[in-house]
Amino acid sequence: MVPLESDALQCLDTLRMLNDVMIFGCGGHAKVVADAVALSRHWKVVSFCESAPVLNVFLGQPVYALQEVLDLNSKTKICIAVGENSVRQTIAGQLDASVEYPVIQHPNSIVSGSLEVGAGSVILANAAINASVKIGRHVIVNTGAILEHDCIVHDYATLAPGSIVCGGCTLGEGVFLGAGAIVQQGISIGAWSVVAAGSVVTRDVPSNTMVAGAPAEFKRMNPKERHVY
Repeated sequence: MVPLESDALQCLDTLRMLNDVMIFGCGGHAKVVADAVALSRHWKVVSFCESAPVLNVFLGQPVYALQEVLDLNSKTKICIAVGENSVRQTIAGQLDASVEYPVIQHPNSIVSGSLEVGAGSVILANAAINASVKIGRHVIVNTGAILEHDCIVHDYATLAPGSIVCGGCTLGEGVFLGAGAIVQQGISIGAWSVVAAGSVVTRDVPSNTMVAGAPAEFKRMNPKERHVY
């Protein structure tokens, strides 16, 4: 953990600058988000933070404890780069009154001008989002994922790499689509449900369930989402 003295305080002060962003997380997803930020014309990574850091430096930038950031009592800009949906929800609940959340879009993604997207969401390389899509807060549209026209994606959902959501679908809060999963047109998936990697969803999925297979079938209840890759 970096002490909040002299140079460290000066570094934290830079978070008040217009285009500087701190990334919460020091894992694999944080690396991917940091790459997207580095390639963006809008944002620059100046530091990382975690609830209980084990590193002093990550990707060449200082790592701070979350409480140190909260103690600044300023509108720090943070991207929550954590893959687990429920963890993103918990962190956002701790931070909401203290920070601002930029939307991070990789320059190699393709996004319709009619997209509506909530604070803190990330759209990664080669993702494609077509007309009249609405995305909530802290959503991950991962590498190569596709969202077709008129879809609604609620807060804290994740589309894993290569997943495809056909037109007119609704993904509830905290839904996780595994890598390569396909959701056919007009389907609704309830809150905090998991679609296993490679599955094909052909009918509506209720909340808090896990489905798998092609076509996807019920496997078990899912009281709190766990990723299935």
